[in-house]
Amino acid sequence: MIHFFKTVLSQAWNATEALLGPALSRLSPSSRVIGPPKGFYNTTLEYWTAYKENQANEYIKLTESEEFFNLIKPVTIDSVVHKNFLNRVSYQIAAQFIAHIPGGRVLGDNCMIIAPDDKLLGDVSRQFKVNEDFGRMKIFKTIKLPRITRLNGLTAVAGYAGGSYNYFHWTFDVLPRLLLLERSGWLEKCDQVIINELKMPFHHESLSLLNLPVQKFVFSHDKVQYDAEQLLIPSVPDTGDFLPDWSLQALKKKYDEGMKRPIIIEAPKIYISRRHAKKRKVLNEEALIQLLIGEGFQVFSPEKMSLEEQAALYRQAEIIIAPHGASQVNLLFCHPGATIIEIFSEKWVNPCYWGLANRLDLRYGYLIGGESWNDNAYGVESDVVVDIQEMQKLLNKVLMESKK
Repeated sequence: MIHFFKTVLSQAWNATEALLGPALSRLSPSSRVIGPPKGFYNTTLEYWTAYKENQANEYIKLTESEEFFNLIKPVTIDSVVHKNFLNRVSYQIAAQFIAHIPGGRVLGDNCMIIAPDDKLLGDVSRQFKVNEDFGRMKIFKTIKLPRITRLNGLTAVAGYAGGSYNYFHWTFDVLPRLLLLERSGWLEKCDQVIINELKMPFHHESLSLLNLPVQKFVFSHDKVQYDAEQLLIPSVPDTGDFLPDWSLQALKKKYDEGMKRPIIIEAPKIYISRRHAKKRKVLNEEALIQLLIGEGFQVFSPEKMSLEEQAALYRQAEIIIAPHGASQVNLLFCHPGATIIEIFSEKWVNPCYWGLANRLDLRYGYLIGGESWNDNAYGVESDVVVDIQEMQKLLNKVLMESKK
């Protein structure tokens, strides 16, 4: 009953904010006082162009051109490749940059960035399920932003949406921003770096292995808003969860330098289980495992392994079968030519690891389950039932093609 009333009150408050937020934006002098920001720029470059006569603003382009990629279509037993893959066969990643903006603000767990003219910078701010429709973001329906904390000196921001809890977004959004600051020489010059809260073991393990300056970190969450005297904003490397080569190679190099402990694992065929996860589980996993063990596979649960152990597991693997999930970040450690077969619910087909496999010269196939439960409207939490015969067909096809 208490939970019911909390839900009702929360919904009522959200509805109130949605009504009052836009009105307050028009009436309030600034979101520093009350109400939401005054609007948004699609890109940081748009803001810089509008104020480039201000010599204090600086926009440093670190790559001179966009990256264009054409991806190899995935292996499937379906008659037609799923549309989510076909829609991303070609994609591009914008040039990388660092912007220097005095008086920029950073707020919330997503580390959203507001320029001095009270407008959100869209390409370095993200809210899941909204993507580039920035006007729909919850921040524009807010009555009062969190209390401001002043940061003197030079502050960089590296935190990003999902960084406080998700292995994928931490590894491929947050860490590359830190490496971008490092390779440009700015990380050493910063007085502090705003980053997501470090809640998970992978946070501490990765920072230690990559030898990044934890002592400089200040943490952003939903009850804080930072006002930086001088703010450095590195670009976000991914484009719709697809990644540039520089970020992958920089991560691989830094991890190779940090992982010195010898870990011997002999498991060329591995199945990654999500039995301990809260979502996207294989509901008939026992039957699937029975099939795979008969084909020589071994079963692993990454959440019970250290990051170094996970890296060692993937580094030696020849073929990996796994339900879609953040553990496939570890494809980063695979050797070229290794094979990944990804299992999807029909409700949620996300091609991000197909893109990663292409950039790392891995072979990629997928299987879409025929049923799913535990659905939500967005589909991301859907469990899956694997058709065992279809998995056998796909496995045979992949193994046959690997011998060519």
